[in-house]
Amino acid sequence: MQEPARAKNLSITVDYDAELPGWVIGDPRRLRQVLVNLLGNAIKFTLQGEVRLTVHPVNTQICFAVIDTGIGMNDEQTSRLFKAFEQANRLPDCSRPLSRPTARPHAVLVALDWDSP
Repeated sequence: MQEPARAKNLSITVDYDAELPGWVIGDPRRLRQVLVNLLGNAIKFTLQGEVRLTVHPVNTQICFAVIDTGIGMNDEQTSRLFKAFEQANRLPDCSRPLSRPTARPHAVLVALDWDSP
């Protein structure tokens, strides 16, 4: 993910909480697929600014949040986010300057359960 972000001069960061468990039971392939898709879309639709992945525990879940300063989605597009074969936006017109109000942060959350001891 670093290379596409670097090509667009985007800052990409990962913030994780020290309280995360050492391991969880889950499907690493699916988690990787979801995170790569979310991060890839965040990079694709962000013209300037940053893309950030945060990972932190919430009760017995791990919350993965992809936060960006991209073009964002309206409520109807967000409702289709995890449906198969859906695309919320087409590529933005890259020749158009990005205004400050459009560049507000947007986030998508993914949660993973774990059993605490």
